[in-house]
Amino acid sequence: MKLKVPDFIKQLLRKNSADEKDPFFRNILKYNLWPARTKRLFILNVFFGFVLLVILELLPLSKVGQNMINDNHDFLISESFKQNAREGKTVNDDIELVLLDRTFYETSPSMGYWTPKLRLNETLLFILDSGAKVVVIDCRLDRAVPDDKENDAFLINFKQSLEKARQTGAVIIIPRLALKNGERPTSFSTDFWMLADKYKDVLKVGDAGIIRNPEDKRIRHLRYYRVESGKEDKKVLLSISLLAALYDHGAGMGDEHRNRIIQSILEIENGQLDSKRIEIFHDTWIKFFPQKTGSDDIEARLKFILAPRKIYINKIGYAGAAQSKHVQSATGIRFRKPESFKGKLVIIGSDYEDIGDMHLTPIGRMPGVYIIVNAVNMFLNGDQVHADAAISYLIKIITVLVVSLGVAHLPAIFDLLLLILAYMAFRPLSAYLFIEHGLFFNSLLLLAGISFFDYVNNVSEYVIERFLSLEE
Repeated sequence: MKLKVPDFIKQLLRKNSADEKDPFFRNILKYNLWPARTKRLFILNVFFGFVLLVILELLPLSKVGQNMINDNHDFLISESFKQNAREGKTVNDDIELVLLDRTFYETSPSMGYWTPKLRLNETLLFILDSGAKVVVIDCRLDRAVPDDKENDAFLINFKQSLEKARQTGAVIIIPRLALKNGERPTSFSTDFWMLADKYKDVLKVGDAGIIRNPEDKRIRHLRYYRVESGKEDKKVLLSISLLAALYDHGAGMGDEHRNRIIQSILEIENGQLDSKRIEIFHDTWIKFFPQKTGSDDIEARLKFILAPRKIYINKIGYAGAAQSKHVQSATGIRFRKPESFKGKLVIIGSDYEDIGDMHLTPIGRMPGVYIIVNAVNMFLNGDQVHADAAISYLIKIITVLVVSLGVAHLPAIFDLLLLILAYMAFRPLSAYLFIEHGLFFNSLLLLAGISFFDYVNNVSEYVIERFLSLEE
């Protein structure tokens, strides 16, 4: 059966053709056959299109532009997380997560009011005895608890753990938070940091690296380092997530890479470099850049692959065994498989909500320790988010040319069709580039530009009409 093409479609396909007998699409790419008015409209739309691209490049500097970037980022993170969950992907096999849960707190002498330091140290000592090579402790160890006896006992017991780490060649990593305005160190914190200084060969101190967005309080990006300005020089604290990745390849190698990275960061901070791509270990590279207050570089964006079971259920309807195989509980200091700590990078933190270490992220609300795990995983895998300018600009240039071509030849109703087609194409394209190549392609800004193109087209039409009237 032969399909009959309606007459109005035939007329549409012949619109603006140099020869009315030839189908429209036969001559659409033959610029010399276009009517003069179509040529002028195409050139004007290309010009306005590139002006619009320049405006879109500057838009991220505004609050509106940042919000659009965040919306696009949240979409990409959510799509990436769901695909990884469906495929059963989980964090790097070197990582093991130990959670201090509700029972750990509520059955302790503190009755859940503060982190029980002696039980925490007991957990640390057990993990070191089991053969862990790196242990990250996501707890404020330098903060005193209301029981002076526990504070004194903790300093003695923690020293035993440091000795154990020195014997086994393990590394312990802890965060150091900046003092708030008016806050002074206590006698306990002073004693703690004096002890830490004596064991700096095995106890590494870093910045927590977690930053909330001031607008919606979500965690979307990381601080790779923090600079503490002393009386004589600047002291660089790498994030505990980055330190964990560096020392996962051995204490000696970790010290070597750490010193080299800090030297490069000082060059960046002193204005000698704008940014630098550094090999943190064999075939794994990270781009470093100035960590200004309030800055939000694309390369600092965080990816999520491991999350609490509740988030998996909300996102995809199930939580497979693969997702939870790296998670153990410190309840009663009993573990599923103690031997699973041997040779591993172990991260200790809490999922007990009452202590307040809960953060909103693009995929849901989760404890801070999960954010650290995901950051460590990114660094270990060299999976840093990046913005490849060449690919992004190529897509944008092609878009301007295609849209200008369509608008010049097709009726006004097709502006809406082009926007719909662009939305259907760019969303999956941006998700694919992000998931497969870590490329942050800002499709929302480009879609916003196409949506404004109708107004650009009207301006072009007006300019042409004025030009033709002047010619006449």
